[in-house]
Amino acid sequence: KNMMEGKKQWIYKKQLEFSNRVNGKQIKVKTRTPSYLEKRTWKLALKTGITPSKVIVKNLKSRWGSATKTGIINLSMALTKAPSEVIDYIIIHELSHLKVHDHSQKFWNIVYKFDKNYKEKISWLEIHGIKII
Repeated sequence: KNMMEGKKQWIYKKQLEFSNRVNGKQIKVKTRTPSYLEKRTWKLALKTGITPSKVIVKNLKSRWGSATKTGIINLSMALTKAPSEVIDYIIIHELSHLKVHDHSQKFWNIVYKFDKNYKEKISWLEIHGIKII
């Protein structure tokens, strides 16, 4: 039992390190600007061929982003504190909603086409999202 007590801190630290990985790489989070989010959205729009009518970065209380029927992509200011890989996933997720408005298999197929490891980003958000909102 004493040996386990001594290892508790080490185990916790290793769990934390592991949870800070995306695509198997250790991530370093640096705060980005709202204009970074906007520019990144337009860059990914070119890559995916899915073009929004407008990109807005604002304080969203209960979501990371949204896509309107008129083609507007809204992104949460909180994303400025997320790793770039996670930011890209959220942007791709919202761009995909401009093609398919629900979370059907057709929608997830579009997300997968542009981000094969999107499930890892979802896991990161589930673990760390609460810290950056």
